[in-house]
Amino acid sequence: MIDQNDKSTLNKTSQSSSSESEKTPDHKSNKPVLFVVFSLGFVAVFFILVFLLNQGPIDNVEYEWGDTFTMDQKIARDKVWRTSTDSAIEKGKKLYEVNAIGDVGEFFAGIKQGKYGTSEVEIYRALTNGVSDIRFHSLEYLPSQVRWNLTHYIRSEMPNPKVATLDEWQSLDEEGI
Repeated sequence: MIDQNDKSTLNKTSQSSSSESEKTPDHKSNKPVLFVVFSLGFVAVFFILVFLLNQGPIDNVEYEWGDTFTMDQKIARDKVWRTSTDSAIEKGKKLYEVNAIGDVGEFFAGIKQGKYGTSEVEIYRALTNGVSDIRFHSLEYLPSQVRWNLTHYIRSEMPNPKVATLDEWQSLDEEGI
């Protein structure tokens, strides 16, 4: 037989062991949470790195929607972009290769053949305003810097492109394109 003292001792022992098990955290339940947190962190870091390392075909350009620039500021900025450099030609080549398909490809082929002019201004105008003999309207939606890069690449592929006259440059400035 169990006397009263033994019962109280048993109760205290069973209560202390149950309270200890309640105090001890269950590590198995934390594993899925840690896995999800780690996975989300990894995915976030991955996308941040992709975004920072891959800026896409347009690269760093100043977008010109809205009244961001005065006409004088635009002309001053465009004069820098109008200068043909190896970097501008390379960027233009990448853009050309990505976009020269369908109607745009037909248009680019016509430009390379000199069908719409061979000077910087003539090519830039054709890119900006489009042409009526094919279903190609324009690339006006692209930033000026991108259109100038395309212009430099296309001119670099022409055998004997003409140089734009001062009147052509002034006319382009007056048009504001």
